[in-house]
Amino acid sequence: MDRIPLPSGSHRLRWLRRGLHAASLPLLALGCAQVEIAGTSSSATPTTHVDFQDADGGATTRAASAEEPAKPAVLSAEQPVKPVPVNLDTVLRLAEEQNAQIALARERVREAFTEQKLADAAWFPTLNAGVAYYRHEGGIQNEDGSLIRSSTGALFPGVGIDAKFDLREATFLRVNAERMLRQQEGELRKVTTETLLDAANTYIDLLTARTGEAIATELEKMQREQLGRAEKLTEVEPANRIHVEGIKGDLSGQRQAIGKLRQQGNAAAAKLAYFLGLGPGVDLVPVDARLVPLAIVDATPPASDLVAQALANGPGVRELEALLSVVESGIEKTQGFRKYLPIVELKAAEGGFGAGPDSRLDWANRFDLGIQARWNLTEFLMSNQRQQLAQSKLNQVHLTY
Repeated sequence: MDRIPLPSGSHRLRWLRRGLHAASLPLLALGCAQVEIAGTSSSATPTTHVDFQDADGGATTRAASAEEPAKPAVLSAEQPVKPVPVNLDTVLRLAEEQNAQIALARERVREAFTEQKLADAAWFPTLNAGVAYYRHEGGIQNEDGSLIRSSTGALFPGVGIDAKFDLREATFLRVNAERMLRQQEGELRKVTTETLLDAANTYIDLLTARTGEAIATELEKMQREQLGRAEKLTEVEPANRIHVEGIKGDLSGQRQAIGKLRQQGNAAAAKLAYFLGLGPGVDLVPVDARLVPLAIVDATPPASDLVAQALANGPGVRELEALLSVVESGIEKTQGFRKYLPIVELKAAEGGFGAGPDSRLDWANRFDLGIQARWNLTEFLMSNQRQQLAQSKLNQVHLTY
Protein backbone atom coordinates (compact mmCIF):
# COMPACT_ATOMS: atom_id res chain seq x y z
CA MET A 1 0.00 0.00 0.00
CA ASP A 2 1.41 3.40 -0.98
CA ARG A 3 2.13 5.96 1.73
CA ILE A 4 0.35 9.29 1.58
CA PRO A 5 2.97 12.06 1.43
CA LEU A 6 2.88 14.35 4.47
CA PRO A 7 3.68 18.06 4.36
CA SER A 8 6.92 19.22 5.84
CA GLY A 9 7.09 19.88 9.59
CA SER A 10 7.29 23.66 9.29
CA HIS A 11 4.31 23.93 6.88
CA ARG A 12 2.18 21.65 9.00
CA LEU A 13 3.10 23.53 12.14
CA ARG A 14 2.16 26.87 10.61
CA TRP A 15 -1.20 25.42 9.54
CA LEU A 16 -1.90 24.02 13.02
CA ARG A 17 -0.83 27.22 14.79
CA ARG A 18 -2.91 29.45 12.50
CA GLY A 19 -6.03 27.34 12.98
CA LEU A 20 -5.72 27.06 16.75
CA HIS A 21 -4.96 30.74 17.31
CA ALA A 22 -7.93 31.75 15.18
CA ALA A 23 -10.13 29.44 17.22
CA SER A 24 -8.85 30.65 20.61
CA LEU A 25 -9.29 34.40 20.13
CA PRO A 26 -13.10 34.50 20.70
CA LEU A 27 -12.76 32.51 23.95
CA LEU A 28 -12.75 35.41 26.40
CA ALA A 29 -13.91 38.23 24.14
CA LEU A 30 -17.39 36.68 24.11
CA GLY A 31 -17.40 35.96 27.84
CA CYS A 32 -17.50 32.17 27.38
CA ALA A 33 -16.52 30.03 30.35
CA GLN A 34 -16.84 26.50 28.90
CA VAL A 35 -14.05 24.80 26.98
CA GLU A 36 -14.34 21.42 25.26
CA ILE A 37 -11.22 19.34 24.78
CA ALA A 38 -11.31 15.97 23.02
CA GLY A 39 -15.06 15.61 23.49
CA THR A 40 -15.16 16.51 27.23
CA SER A 41 -16.27 19.86 28.66
CA SER A 42 -14.81 21.51 31.73
CA SER A 43 -15.62 24.78 33.48
CA ALA A 44 -13.04 27.50 33.93
CA THR A 45 -14.40 28.36 37.39
CA PRO A 46 -11.45 28.63 39.80
CA THR A 47 -11.20 26.17 42.69
CA THR A 48 -9.60 26.68 46.06
CA HIS A 49 -6.45 24.61 45.52
CA VAL A 50 -4.93 22.60 42.70
CA ASP A 51 -2.30 19.96 43.50
CA PHE A 52 0.05 18.31 41.06
CA GLN A 53 2.15 15.29 41.99
CA ASP A 54 4.84 13.71 39.90
CA ALA A 55 4.65 10.11 38.81
CA ASP A 56 7.14 8.82 41.39
CA GLY A 57 5.16 10.29 44.28
CA GLY A 58 7.56 13.13 44.93
CA ALA A 59 6.92 16.67 46.05
CA THR A 60 3.72 18.34 44.98
CA THR A 61 3.29 21.80 43.50
CA ARG A 62 0.40 23.49 45.30
CA ALA A 63 -1.53 26.44 43.89
CA ALA A 64 -2.51 29.13 46.37
CA SER A 65 -6.20 29.88 46.82
CA ALA A 66 -7.87 32.93 45.30
CA GLU A 67 -8.09 34.57 48.75
CA GLU A 68 -4.34 34.22 49.40
CA PRO A 69 -1.67 36.41 47.78
CA ALA A 70 0.24 34.83 44.95
CA LYS A 71 3.54 33.29 46.07
CA PRO A 72 5.51 31.91 43.11
CA ALA A 73 7.36 28.72 43.93
CA VAL A 74 11.07 29.38 43.51
CA LEU A 75 13.28 26.30 43.47
CA SER A 76 16.97 26.35 44.23
CA ALA A 77 19.59 25.37 41.71
CA GLU A 78 20.28 22.10 43.58
CA GLN A 79 16.72 20.85 43.27
CA PRO A 80 15.91 18.74 40.20
CA VAL A 81 13.39 19.92 37.63
CA LYS A 82 9.98 18.42 38.38
CA PRO A 83 7.67 17.57 35.47
CA VAL A 84 4.20 19.04 36.07
CA PRO A 85 1.36 17.78 33.85
CA VAL A 86 -1.02 20.51 32.68
CA ASN A 87 -3.96 20.87 30.33
CA LEU A 88 -5.88 23.89 29.11
CA ASP A 89 -8.38 23.78 31.98
CA THR A 90 -5.57 23.66 34.55
CA VAL A 91 -3.78 26.53 32.81
CA LEU A 92 -6.88 28.73 33.03
CA ARG A 93 -7.43 27.85 36.70
CA LEU A 94 -3.85 28.48 37.79
CA ALA A 95 -3.51 31.64 35.73
CA GLU A 96 -6.60 33.12 37.40
CA GLU A 97 -5.50 32.08 40.90
CA GLN A 98 -1.73 32.61 40.95
CA ASN A 99 -0.83 35.23 38.35
CA ALA A 100 0.79 38.25 40.02
CA GLN A 101 -0.88 40.82 37.76
CA ILE A 102 -4.34 39.45 38.53
CA ALA A 103 -3.52 39.37 42.25
CA LEU A 104 -2.41 43.01 42.06
CA ALA A 105 -5.65 43.98 40.31
CA ARG A 106 -7.65 42.17 43.03
CA GLU A 107 -5.82 44.10 45.75
CA ARG A 108 -6.66 47.37 44.01
CA VAL A 109 -10.33 46.36 43.97
CA ARG A 110 -10.15 45.62 47.71
CA GLU A 111 -8.52 49.00 48.27
CA ALA A 112 -11.23 50.79 46.28
CA PHE A 113 -13.94 48.89 48.19
CA THR A 114 -12.41 49.98 51.50
CA GLU A 115 -12.21 53.57 50.27
CA GLN A 116 -15.90 53.40 49.42
CA LYS A 117 -16.72 52.23 52.96
CA LEU A 118 -14.71 55.11 54.40
CA ALA A 119 -16.48 57.58 52.11
CA ASP A 120 -19.87 56.28 53.27
CA ALA A 121 -18.86 57.07 56.86
CA ALA A 122 -17.33 60.48 56.10
CA TRP A 123 -20.31 62.37 57.61
CA PHE A 124 -19.79 60.85 61.07
CA PRO A 125 -18.76 63.48 63.67
CA THR A 126 -15.37 63.35 65.32
CA LEU A 127 -15.38 62.56 69.06
CA ASN A 128 -12.35 63.75 71.07
CA ALA A 129 -11.41 63.27 74.73
CA GLY A 130 -8.47 64.97 76.41
CA VAL A 131 -7.12 67.64 78.73
CA ALA A 132 -6.36 71.30 77.96
CA TYR A 133 -4.31 73.59 80.17
CA TYR A 134 -4.26 77.39 79.75
CA ARG A 135 -1.77 79.74 81.41
CA HIS A 136 -1.61 83.52 81.17
CA GLU A 137 1.05 85.89 82.48
CA GLY A 138 1.21 89.63 81.83
CA GLY A 139 -0.99 92.18 80.18
CA ILE A 140 -4.58 91.65 79.15
CA GLN A 141 -7.38 94.00 78.22
CA ASN A 142 -10.23 94.66 80.62
CA GLU A 143 -13.89 94.90 79.57
CA ASP A 144 -13.77 98.73 79.50
CA GLY A 145 -10.67 98.68 77.34
CA SER A 146 -8.11 99.38 80.06
CA LEU A 147 -4.92 97.39 80.30
CA ILE A 148 -4.38 95.22 83.34
CA ARG A 149 -1.76 92.69 84.32
CA SER A 150 -2.80 89.31 85.53
CA SER A 151 -1.52 85.81 86.28
CA THR A 152 -4.11 83.09 85.74
CA GLY A 153 -4.29 79.41 84.95
CA ALA A 154 -7.05 77.05 83.83
CA LEU A 155 -7.38 73.31 83.36
CA PHE A 156 -10.14 71.80 81.20
CA PRO A 157 -10.43 67.97 81.03
CA GLY A 158 -13.46 66.87 79.04
CA VAL A 159 -15.00 65.40 75.91
CA GLY A 160 -15.48 67.32 72.68
CA ILE A 161 -17.46 66.71 69.49
CA ASP A 162 -16.43 68.25 66.17
CA ALA A 163 -18.83 67.76 63.29
CA LYS A 164 -18.77 69.17 59.78
CA PHE A 165 -21.77 68.61 57.52
CA ASP A 166 -20.99 69.37 53.89
CA LEU A 167 -23.55 67.59 51.76
CA ARG A 168 -21.81 68.49 48.50
CA GLU A 169 -18.42 67.23 49.70
CA ALA A 170 -19.95 64.04 51.10
CA THR A 171 -21.75 63.42 47.81
CA PHE A 172 -18.54 63.97 45.86
CA LEU A 173 -16.57 61.60 48.10
CA ARG A 174 -19.17 58.85 47.78
CA VAL A 175 -19.51 59.23 44.00
CA ASN A 176 -15.76 59.36 43.50
CA ALA A 177 -15.21 56.28 45.69
CA GLU A 178 -17.86 54.35 43.76
CA ARG A 179 -16.34 55.52 40.48
CA MET A 180 -12.91 54.25 41.53
CA LEU A 181 -14.43 50.93 42.61
CA ARG A 182 -16.16 50.43 39.26
CA GLN A 183 -13.00 51.43 37.43
CA GLN A 184 -10.85 48.97 39.36
CA GLU A 185 -13.40 46.21 38.85
CA GLY A 186 -13.29 46.83 35.11
CA GLU A 187 -9.49 46.84 35.22
CA LEU A 188 -9.52 43.53 37.10
CA ARG A 189 -11.73 41.90 34.51
CA LYS A 190 -9.64 43.32 31.70
CA VAL A 191 -6.36 42.09 33.21
CA THR A 192 -7.91 38.68 33.98
CA THR A 193 -9.22 38.35 30.43
CA GLU A 194 -5.93 39.34 28.80
CA THR A 195 -3.90 37.10 31.11
CA LEU A 196 -6.13 34.08 30.54
CA LEU A 197 -6.03 34.67 26.79
CA ASP A 198 -2.23 34.96 26.81
CA ALA A 199 -1.92 31.86 28.98
CA ALA A 200 -4.25 29.88 26.70
CA ASN A 201 -2.33 30.99 23.59
CA THR A 202 0.97 30.13 25.27
CA TYR A 203 -0.33 26.67 26.14
CA ILE A 204 -1.40 26.22 22.53
CA ASP A 205 2.07 27.34 21.45
CA LEU A 206 3.58 24.77 23.80
CA LEU A 207 1.29 22.00 22.59
CA THR A 208 1.88 23.05 18.97
CA ALA A 209 5.64 22.89 19.41
CA ARG A 210 5.52 19.50 21.14
CA THR A 211 3.11 18.13 18.53
CA GLY A 212 5.27 19.51 15.73
CA GLU A 213 8.32 17.96 17.33
CA ALA A 214 6.55 14.59 17.47
CA ILE A 215 5.50 14.90 13.82
CA ALA A 216 9.02 15.91 12.80
CA THR A 217 10.46 12.96 14.73
CA GLU A 218 8.08 10.62 12.90
CA LEU A 219 9.09 12.15 9.58
CA GLU A 220 12.74 11.68 10.52
CA LYS A 221 12.07 8.02 11.20
CA MET A 222 10.41 7.66 7.82
CA GLN A 223 13.33 9.41 6.13
CA ARG A 224 15.76 7.04 7.85
CA GLU A 225 13.81 4.09 6.50
CA GLN A 226 13.81 5.68 3.05
CA LEU A 227 17.54 6.27 3.37
CA GLY A 228 18.11 2.57 4.18
CA ARG A 229 16.12 1.46 1.13
CA ALA A 230 17.97 3.96 -1.06
CA GLU A 231 21.36 2.69 0.16
CA LYS A 232 20.32 -0.89 -0.66
CA LEU A 233 19.30 0.21 -4.16
CA THR A 234 22.67 1.93 -4.52
CA GLU A 235 24.42 -1.40 -4.05
CA VAL A 236 22.53 -2.68 -7.10
CA GLU A 237 22.65 0.54 -9.12
CA PRO A 238 25.46 2.97 -8.15
CA ALA A 239 23.77 5.76 -10.09
CA ASN A 240 21.24 6.06 -7.25
CA ARG A 241 23.95 7.59 -5.04
CA ILE A 242 22.62 11.07 -5.86
CA HIS A 243 19.28 10.14 -4.28
CA VAL A 244 21.05 8.96 -1.14
CA GLU A 245 22.83 12.29 -0.77
CA GLY A 246 19.56 14.15 -1.28
CA ILE A 247 17.85 12.11 1.43
CA LYS A 248 20.80 12.76 3.79
CA GLY A 249 20.42 16.48 3.18
CA ASP A 250 16.69 16.30 3.94
CA LEU A 251 17.46 14.28 7.07
CA SER A 252 19.93 16.91 8.28
CA GLY A 253 17.35 19.66 7.75
CA GLN A 254 14.78 17.59 9.60
CA ARG A 255 17.11 17.30 12.59
CA GLN A 256 17.55 21.06 12.64
CA ALA A 257 13.77 21.51 12.51
CA ILE A 258 13.38 19.15 15.47
CA GLY A 259 15.92 21.14 17.47
CA LYS A 260 14.19 24.41 16.63
CA LEU A 261 10.80 23.04 17.63
CA ARG A 262 12.26 21.74 20.91
CA GLN A 263 13.63 25.21 21.68
CA GLN A 264 10.30 26.81 20.86
CA GLY A 265 8.55 24.38 23.19
CA ASN A 266 10.99 25.12 26.02
CA ALA A 267 10.47 28.87 25.55
CA ALA A 268 6.68 28.43 25.58
CA ALA A 269 6.92 26.29 28.74
CA ALA A 270 8.99 28.95 30.52
CA LYS A 271 6.55 31.69 29.49
CA LEU A 272 3.59 29.60 30.61
CA ALA A 273 5.23 28.99 33.99
CA TYR A 274 5.51 32.78 34.38
CA PHE A 275 1.81 33.22 33.62
CA LEU A 276 0.92 30.51 36.15
CA GLY A 277 3.10 32.00 38.90
CA LEU A 278 5.36 28.93 39.03
CA GLY A 279 9.09 28.92 39.50
CA PRO A 280 11.68 28.39 36.78
CA GLY A 281 12.46 24.91 38.13
CA VAL A 282 9.15 23.47 36.88
CA ASP A 283 8.90 21.55 33.61
CA LEU A 284 5.36 21.86 32.26
CA VAL A 285 4.30 18.79 30.30
CA PRO A 286 1.06 18.95 28.27
CA VAL A 287 -1.37 16.20 29.18
CA ASP A 288 -2.86 16.22 25.68
CA ALA A 289 -0.86 13.89 23.50
CA ARG A 290 -1.67 15.86 20.36
CA LEU A 291 -3.56 18.87 19.10
CA VAL A 292 -7.31 18.35 18.93
CA PRO A 293 -10.12 20.63 17.74
CA LEU A 294 -11.30 23.08 20.40
CA ALA A 295 -15.04 23.74 20.48
CA ILE A 296 -14.81 27.20 22.04
CA VAL A 297 -17.74 29.10 20.60
CA ASP A 298 -20.47 28.45 18.09
CA ALA A 299 -19.49 30.43 15.00
CA THR A 300 -22.63 29.63 13.03
CA PRO A 301 -24.72 32.66 14.21
CA PRO A 302 -24.46 35.81 12.10
CA ALA A 303 -21.80 38.37 12.90
CA SER A 304 -24.36 40.80 14.33
CA ASP A 305 -25.35 38.25 17.01
CA LEU A 306 -21.72 37.63 17.90
CA VAL A 307 -21.08 41.38 18.20
CA ALA A 308 -24.16 41.74 20.42
CA GLN A 309 -22.87 38.95 22.65
CA ALA A 310 -19.46 40.61 22.88
CA LEU A 311 -21.05 43.96 23.76
CA ALA A 312 -23.11 42.28 26.47
CA ASN A 313 -20.47 39.98 28.01
CA GLY A 314 -17.16 41.37 26.81
CA PRO A 315 -14.40 42.18 29.31
CA GLY A 316 -15.12 45.41 31.16
CA VAL A 317 -18.33 46.27 29.28
CA ARG A 318 -20.68 45.94 32.22
CA GLU A 319 -18.24 47.72 34.52
CA LEU A 320 -18.03 50.62 32.05
CA GLU A 321 -21.81 50.81 31.91
CA ALA A 322 -21.95 51.00 35.72
CA LEU A 323 -19.19 53.61 35.69
CA LEU A 324 -21.16 55.72 33.21
CA SER A 325 -24.21 55.53 35.44
CA VAL A 326 -22.18 56.59 38.49
CA VAL A 327 -20.61 59.60 36.76
CA GLU A 328 -23.92 60.77 35.29
CA SER A 329 -25.62 60.37 38.67
CA GLY A 330 -22.85 62.37 40.36
CA ILE A 331 -23.21 65.23 37.88
CA GLU A 332 -26.97 65.33 38.46
CA LYS A 333 -26.50 65.45 42.24
CA THR A 334 -24.28 68.53 41.98
CA GLN A 335 -27.00 70.48 40.19
CA GLY A 336 -30.15 72.10 41.56
CA PHE A 337 -30.57 73.23 45.14
CA ARG A 338 -27.68 71.10 46.43
CA LYS A 339 -25.04 73.56 45.24
CA TYR A 340 -26.57 76.31 47.41
CA LEU A 341 -26.50 74.32 50.65
CA PRO A 342 -24.19 75.75 53.32
CA ILE A 343 -21.41 73.99 55.19
CA VAL A 344 -22.58 73.41 58.76
CA GLU A 345 -20.02 73.00 61.54
CA LEU A 346 -20.83 72.06 65.11
CA LYS A 347 -18.45 72.04 68.06
CA ALA A 348 -19.40 71.01 71.58
CA ALA A 349 -17.27 70.34 74.65
CA GLU A 350 -18.14 69.54 78.26
CA GLY A 351 -16.06 68.75 81.29
CA GLY A 352 -14.63 70.03 84.52
CA PHE A 353 -13.12 73.51 84.41
CA GLY A 354 -10.63 74.63 87.03
CA ALA A 355 -9.48 78.26 87.05
CA GLY A 356 -8.18 80.83 89.47
CA PRO A 357 -5.53 83.44 90.12
CA ASP A 358 -1.90 82.42 90.19
CA SER A 359 -1.73 78.66 90.70
CA ARG A 360 -5.06 78.23 92.51
CA LEU A 361 -7.80 76.27 90.74
CA ASP A 362 -11.49 76.53 91.62
CA TRP A 363 -13.55 73.85 89.89
CA ALA A 364 -16.93 74.01 88.12
CA ASN A 365 -18.67 72.27 85.23
CA ARG A 366 -18.28 73.90 81.80
CA PHE A 367 -20.19 73.35 78.56
CA ASP A 368 -19.36 75.11 75.28
CA LEU A 369 -21.43 74.88 72.09
CA GLY A 370 -20.79 76.49 68.73
CA ILE A 371 -22.75 76.18 65.48
CA GLN A 372 -21.67 77.79 62.23
CA ALA A 373 -23.20 77.87 58.76
CA ARG A 374 -21.06 79.25 55.94
CA TRP A 375 -20.88 79.28 52.16
CA ASN A 376 -17.66 78.89 50.18
CA LEU A 377 -17.83 81.76 47.70
CA THR A 378 -14.72 80.55 45.86
CA GLU A 379 -16.57 77.41 44.79
CA PHE A 380 -19.29 79.54 43.21
CA LEU A 381 -16.65 81.45 41.24
CA MET A 382 -15.05 78.19 40.04
CA SER A 383 -18.33 76.35 39.37
CA ASN A 384 -17.94 76.53 35.56
CA GLN A 385 -14.49 74.94 35.67
CA ARG A 386 -15.73 72.21 37.98
CA GLN A 387 -18.61 71.51 35.63
CA GLN A 388 -16.20 71.28 32.68
CA LEU A 389 -13.99 68.88 34.63
CA ALA A 390 -16.94 66.60 35.43
CA GLN A 391 -18.10 66.68 31.80
CA SER A 392 -14.58 65.84 30.62
CA LYS A 393 -14.48 62.75 32.86
CA LEU A 394 -17.88 61.72 31.55
CA ASN A 395 -16.67 62.11 27.95
CA GLN A 396 -13.61 59.98 28.72
CA VAL A 397 -15.80 57.16 30.03
CA HIS A 398 -18.04 57.44 26.97
CA LEU A 399 -15.04 57.21 24.64
CA THR A 400 -13.63 54.24 26.56
CA TYR A 401 -17.01 52.52 26.35
